[in-house]
Amino acid sequence: MKKNMIWYGLAAFIVLILGFILYMIYPTTVNFAVEGVKYRLGAENQNILKPVTIQVKGTMQKSLTGAKTFKGTLYIEGEEIPTAAEQKELIIEFDPKGQGYLAFPNPPTYKPPNLSYGMSYINSDFTQISITVHEKDLLNPGAGHWNSGDGLMIAAPAQNRADALHISNELMKPFLPSPLE
Repeated sequence: MKKNMIWYGLAAFIVLILGFILYMIYPTTVNFAVEGVKYRLGAENQNILKPVTIQVKGTMQKSLTGAKTFKGTLYIEGEEIPTAAEQKELIIEFDPKGQGYLAFPNPPTYKPPNLSYGMSYINSDFTQISITVHEKDLLNPGAGHWNSGDGLMIAAPAQNRADALHISNELMKPFLPSPLE
């Protein structure tokens, strides 16, 4: 009788662990639209601000390591995210700290230069997003550049530059030597 209780307890424990693992890695649906702003960093660029709407639709898959993979569409009003014609879905692999690269391999060879838009940063439940927008590099087509002094940013949800800077600084804190201005 005591032996059976131990086996039942062990079986229940294993079922709970398996259930937890499945819950953690099961993809969740992501479907929202949020208002944000596109702005340029730097004190001298305080007036460069444009309202944008970001629409996100797809699924988010978590791994046991904490990394996340988003598969779906990301539309930013007035922005053109470079994609290959045959690619219908965007795939962003986020590291455990919430950083993911917005880029596509360059068809038909799928070798560099990549079609790049920037880096994206999300919070744990994907309710906040910040994007560093790579500006075109005229000397290296397909490549882009960004810097923390005067780079272009998109952040949401935000109604003004102060909100956008706050969100960007929070999401990018693990990757910045000093706060963005």
